[in-house]
Amino acid sequence: MTRNLQVVTWNANDLTERCQELETFLRTEMIDIALISETRFTPHPIIQLGTAMEEQQYSNELKALISTLENANIQHYLSNLDPTRDTNYSLWKATKNLKRPKNRTLPINDEKGGWARSDKVKATIFAEHLKTVFQPLPENNPEHTMEIKEYLESANQMCLPLKSTSPKEIVEEIRNLKDGKAPGYGLIDATLLKNLPHKADIPKTDYTTTATYVDDMALLSDHRNPETTSSQLQNHLTVERWLKHWRIKANENKSVHETFTLRRETCPPVTLKCKVIPQENNAKYLGMHLDWKLTWQKHIWTKRKQLDGKLRTLNWLLGRKSQLNPNSKMLVYKTTIKPIWTYGIQLWGTASNSNIDILEKFQRKVLRTMFGIPHSLSNRYVYLDLGLKTVRQEIAQNSLKYQEKLTVHVNNL
Repeated sequence: MTRNLQVVTWNANDLTERCQELETFLRTEMIDIALISETRFTPHPIIQLGTAMEEQQYSNELKALISTLENANIQHYLSNLDPTRDTNYSLWKATKNLKRPKNRTLPINDEKGGWARSDKVKATIFAEHLKTVFQPLPENNPEHTMEIKEYLESANQMCLPLKSTSPKEIVEEIRNLKDGKAPGYGLIDATLLKNLPHKADIPKTDYTTTATYVDDMALLSDHRNPETTSSQLQNHLTVERWLKHWRIKANENKSVHETFTLRRETCPPVTLKCKVIPQENNAKYLGMHLDWKLTWQKHIWTKRKQLDGKLRTLNWLLGRKSQLNPNSKMLVYKTTIKPIWTYGIQLWGTASNSNIDILEKFQRKVLRTMFGIPHSLSNRYVYLDLGLKTVRQEIAQNSLKYQEKLTVHVNNL
């Protein structure tokens, strides 16, 4: 910046007569912004100061000057960011809002088809909607419902709140109980605890595998004959009686039927609640995209698109022109971008080299952009100088840790 921004206020009385004086003053003093007040303007006043070319030139210079000021302020702000306590963790405060999804307030229609504008009308519409939506499914077995109600209303022993524990700790405590110990308040002894089932009474068969997590469920049937595979899966899907017993509603519209095979033929379709489940070439379960050949190409490309969007969001922090110090840049990369592609690396790490190269090229591109590394420098020395592992090294390290963890897991499977 070669000079300061010149701003002036001009209070004129009949500006049309003093237009030449104002123009001379603006040129002589090199004024950038002039705030003019006038009380005798007509409804459509036209006052021209200089030629159109000069006005465009001044406008472009003003825009460039404002842009330079904004960029200088941003770079000064970035140069002072730091993840330490001395700066009150300013780096994390600058990035935490980027991780949160942006909530958009959409218009709400009322009963007449118009928009609900006041807070009172919006609250009334929400109350009526929640009243009709959050209703339990119809009751089919009154005796079973009464049994659950009596159990919930029964008196329990007064005790202090339990500390948070993990399932592994509970299994270890039950395993270490002595069989001869007297039962407690509920007459539950060690023998009963050791024979408790570890899963709920979800219907299961000997020829299918069930995987559940919260409200997501995956059923797996394995056989050389496709018709037999679908038949086994269909027998497991006939759980309408169990669903009605526990008043659970299965959403057949969100269910997907996928055949994992290297052959060209697929398994016959199956039905849920008398509706055919659509067949797809890939399915998403717990954030993992499973394609029908398990090549992980769909999953890797989806993550690559997600990484590109995240990088565009963080470009003001990690870009080549950012004044953020290199240590903070690396810290932001490891905490916001790297976890996106390392999720499930123990599974998709078995992908082919061509698919792994998709993420390998992305990481090299990000590192060179962040630190302004020239292309003449070898990738090997880039990773050595930054102390960072390649994607293949991350796969090997995480896979080894995962195998060691499985050997000591409480579940024998």
